[in-house]
Amino acid sequence: MVHGNADKMHILTKTYVLFLWMHLLTFVKSQDCTLEQFLNSRAYDSNFDIIGLEASYAGGKQVRVGCNVGYTGFFKLICVEGKWQTRGNKCQPKSCGHPGDAQFADFNLAEGDDFVFGSKVVYTCHKGYQMVSRTNFRRCMAEGWDGVVPVCEAQQCPVINVASNVQIIGDPEEANYGNVVRFRCKSSSEVLEGSAEMYCDENGEWKGKAPICTEIKCTVPVIENGFVPGDLREYKENTVLNFQCDPQYKPAEERLSKCIKVGPKADWSPTPACEPIRCELKLPALTGTRYEPASRSVFSPGDTIRVVCGEEHWIVNEQTTSVESTCQSDGIWSIRPICQEVICSNQRDPLVYSWDVYRNEKKKLGDKVYYTCRWGYEATNSDHRATCTRDGWTPKPLCRGTRCDKPDIANADITYNNKWEYRNSEQVQYTCRIGNQNTFTITCNGGVWTGIKSCSECPKAAVPNGFVVGPHKDKLYYTCNEGFKLSTKGWWGEAKCVGGVWSGLEQCIDKRLCGEPPVIPNGKALGRFQQAQSLQIICNEGYLAENEELTCHNGKWHPTALSLKTICRPIADHCSPPTKVENAVVLTSYQKEYVSDSEVTYKCRDKFIMEGEDTIRCKNGQWEDKDIKCIPYCDKLSNEKLSMNFTSDKDRYMNGDVIEYECVIPDAAAEGTATCTDGKWIKTVECKVKPCPLPDATPNGIYKIIEGEDFVFGTTIQYVCKKGYHLVGKDTLTCSLDGWTDRTPTCQQITCEIDVMHPGLTAIGLPSGRETLEVGHTLRFHCSNEYQLDGSKEIECLETGQWSAPFPTCSEKCKVPRLPDNISFTPGASSRLLLKGQKLTFRCRRPGHFIQGNATVECLASGQWSASIPTCGNPVGCGKPPHLENGDTKETIRFQHRHNEKVEYVCQNVYTMEGGPFMTCTNGNWTGQIRCLKPCTVDEDAMSRHNIRFRHTWEKKLYSPHDDAITFSCSDGTRHDGTLEMRQKCINGVIHLPTCQ
Repeated sequence: MVHGNADKMHILTKTYVLFLWMHLLTFVKSQDCTLEQFLNSRAYDSNFDIIGLEASYAGGKQVRVGCNVGYTGFFKLICVEGKWQTRGNKCQPKSCGHPGDAQFADFNLAEGDDFVFGSKVVYTCHKGYQMVSRTNFRRCMAEGWDGVVPVCEAQQCPVINVASNVQIIGDPEEANYGNVVRFRCKSSSEVLEGSAEMYCDENGEWKGKAPICTEIKCTVPVIENGFVPGDLREYKENTVLNFQCDPQYKPAEERLSKCIKVGPKADWSPTPACEPIRCELKLPALTGTRYEPASRSVFSPGDTIRVVCGEEHWIVNEQTTSVESTCQSDGIWSIRPICQEVICSNQRDPLVYSWDVYRNEKKKLGDKVYYTCRWGYEATNSDHRATCTRDGWTPKPLCRGTRCDKPDIANADITYNNKWEYRNSEQVQYTCRIGNQNTFTITCNGGVWTGIKSCSECPKAAVPNGFVVGPHKDKLYYTCNEGFKLSTKGWWGEAKCVGGVWSGLEQCIDKRLCGEPPVIPNGKALGRFQQAQSLQIICNEGYLAENEELTCHNGKWHPTALSLKTICRPIADHCSPPTKVENAVVLTSYQKEYVSDSEVTYKCRDKFIMEGEDTIRCKNGQWEDKDIKCIPYCDKLSNEKLSMNFTSDKDRYMNGDVIEYECVIPDAAAEGTATCTDGKWIKTVECKVKPCPLPDATPNGIYKIIEGEDFVFGTTIQYVCKKGYHLVGKDTLTCSLDGWTDRTPTCQQITCEIDVMHPGLTAIGLPSGRETLEVGHTLRFHCSNEYQLDGSKEIECLETGQWSAPFPTCSEKCKVPRLPDNISFTPGASSRLLLKGQKLTFRCRRPGHFIQGNATVECLASGQWSASIPTCGNPVGCGKPPHLENGDTKETIRFQHRHNEKVEYVCQNVYTMEGGPFMTCTNGNWTGQIRCLKPCTVDEDAMSRHNIRFRHTWEKKLYSPHDDAITFSCSDGTRHDGTLEMRQKCINGVIHLPTCQ
């Protein structure tokens, strides 16, 4: 019983365990994790590779999830109680690292955010370089960057070919972007025509055109206020330009403008230019001179001033103290506007023996000098004193002769009292050798002959010891026989009849005698030189004779001591050029030496003023010792930015002058002083300048400072719009005390308006609904089949807001009509529609028929034919042929002629036929042009009267019209217009004679 129970218990226990295991198995099955759970969870993304994963996993199962291609990561799923737990990191794109730099190129990331799987970089070559690789990009793949780093090579320009006379500096064969080649001519006698240099641009093209070397030539320049006379437009090297200035203008330079090589080009040097003609006055005026008006210093041609001199000064001459001077067209005063001090010459009169004046002594108005006269002369003033007056030394003359030399009167002989010397009051009688042989008497009066008369009319000339040729008109020519010579230097002479006397008729003297005295520098020889043995030497003012006479020896004049060049030496030594004064120039042209008593005047440069006198005088080889200085000065203190307040009423401040001022914008040191120092202002305080707010920017534009700086008072800015936009408003603004002077401008886009389209016209590139298009937009046009395009096929919107050409129109084509079988036209039309300007020419198919109407019609712009289409009809005959003036028909006149029948004409005798000789009957009308023209005859009498002759000896007297021509010339060789001859044709009986002077 117990055993049975035990078995029963064992069976129950097994049943329970089996039940419990089955229950547990059912529970565990319900705790699995599924793939769907993972796909729907936040942990999942598309970068995971789920291929190969099972639909579910039992609890406790660990599953490793891989990544798609190009991604990497370590990720694990763990199934716990039916839920997934995650470990590790999600899949991330693989990194490819740096894609690699390309020489002469940059790259940018075109796709992706970093150098990871799927990203793309694009390479761009630098300016002047080109991509030689097949691709310009790289992509980040699972295995890294694909492809290779692209290669950029420099753009290379083609070889430059130039002429053999052009030299190239640089390498013209292997030039890369940025390389520059320069050109010059191998020959110095040629100039470069074209660009002096070319550079290789970023597109591998040379900028500029290869030059050529040509002969040095200059074209006629454009001269403002001037012109170049004549028709010559081009000048050769070293040719002088003869240009003229307009009235009131003069050449800017005294040097002549020549065509020369200036650098690589041919140009005029100096540059021809005209400047206004001006006359200047030096203010203040020199001592003893004043001007009316006195307020101006610069005058134009035609302006006048009055020059007024002091009591001891003169102008024009010593008697004049006031004069009106006019500014002339050459910029020179008609009268030099400077008064001179009345000074009498200190040179001794030739008739004065003793002269109480030192060599360098200056004698002024009213001064008196004691003097005595030479032998044979007496003083005209009893006290022997000469007075300096405005007329020079008085009395005049100082010495009066007591004797007279024998006078030499042309064409007259002494008939009473013939001797070499005469006393005062003695008389001599002369008789003329020509004409009515008049007799007259002359008297010696104070050493001077009075009563001399002229023997008029020129008699037959005779030259003793020589011969005369002529006279020819009023001149004769003469020379001397062997052993004789003229008193002048030449071997022949010319004489002219003046008032009955042969002027210039010299004597022939023995070769052993001396003739005309030589030229003495700074002096002259006095006396009758014919047959004289000596002559007195008189030197010019400022010079003294080292030898008082010339002597004749063997037919030549000789000084007894010195050479002719030094016989008159300066009374006082000459001065060398005046010393240089710093910051000044001398107002006369440069000389190597200056005579005693000459003056020079200095003038200071701009911004400097003269201290002391400005004029020095040369005295016996030395310049006056004067302390001439040019000291700097300051102009008004500049206050352009209105940053200071100060009082100043002077235009010029000297060294050391001080101005006090205060700043407009207060500062710690708002007051200061400015001191004029060496021509510049030295300020103790620099005043600040009132600023303006930063200027506003304008969309699609920029601004830049064009004057001043830092946006303070006085600064000016300029706005500029970018391409395709135009400025609305004022483009410049200036910072003033009240801020910017104007409103900020705006940049509006430039557009072109679309015109109304012509019917039948279609535009390609025209967006629908648009009324305007932007700059650079292009339109292409075409017309429908029945129309033709008139105008441009393509137009572009320009930066001016205008189209590059007007909108085209469409005009109708001409329709070719259907024609009857008896008429055809050429050329044959492949289309029944023709364009304007095309023509059709019609003909009749049947023999003997003719076109009725216009045989040729043209297609007009209106689409209509220029005339009606013709028809073919039977031909019509003609009546009597027309009359020919000066001609007739060759055969008997008939009154009826058939279509296409011809009639021959002939002209009357000597008449020439033009055209013909036939006229043709054409469908009822005579056709053909015939004229009988009259020949030409030459009136030789008229030619003789008008000083005209034949140019060639074979010229004839009868000429045919239009064919024959005759060549005339003037008997004196030149026509009125300067030509030598003129060729004239015979025109219907008329030959025009030329006009001679």
